Amino acid sequence: MRCIKCELENRAGRKFCASCGTALPVPCESCGFSLALARKGQEISKETGPGFAGPILYGLLALVEDKRKDQEAALAAGEALLGQGSVGHNHFWFRRYAIERALLLEDLNEATRQADALLARMSAEPLAYASVVAERGHYLVRRGLGEATEMDEDKHRLLRATAAEAGWRIDALGSALRQM
Repeated sequence: MRCIKCELENRAGRKFCASCGTALPVPCESCGFSLALARKGQEISKETGPGFAGPILYGLLALVEDKRKDQEAALAAGEALLGQGSVGHNHFWFRRYAIERALLLEDLNEATRQADALLARMSAEPLAYASVVAERGHYLVRRGLGEATEMDEDKHRLLRATAAEAGWRIDALGSALRQM
C-alpha cells in the first residue's frame, strides 16, 4: 500500500506508513474503477470543451490518483483551467476537492490557500454552501495547528448543525476518503 504523504510502498496489512507514520488508506475494491471513471470523464471533457467540467474532474483526479506527482499535475491543470475562465461551478468543486486533498495530506498551508481562493471567488455572489466548506477548511487547519479556540469549536458545531439542517453532508467526502 502506497503512502499518500511520502509515497513509500508499505507492505500489505500495515495500518500506518513505516516511514512517516501517516494512516494508510484501507484497500478499496472499487478505487481502480473510480480512477478509471475520473480519467475517462477528463478525456471526454477535453474533447467537448474543458471549460464546463474540466477543473472539477482535475480536482477529483487530485483526490483519486494513486501517485502524488499525478495528483499535483491534476491540481496544476485544474488551476490553469480556472485561470483561463471557467463556469462558476468549477471553482466551487475544484476548491472543495483541493481542500480535502490538502487536509488529507496535512498540508495546512495549501488547505488555507484553497479555502481562501474559494471565498475570494464567491465574494461577489456568496453561496452558503461554499462559505460552509471554506469555513470548515479554515477550522480544520486551525485545529491541525493546535490553534483552535473554544469559540472556533462553538462556531464549528454551529456550522455542522446548520449544514445538517440544510441536508448538506459537509464531512462526508473527507470521511469517505479516509476510509479508502
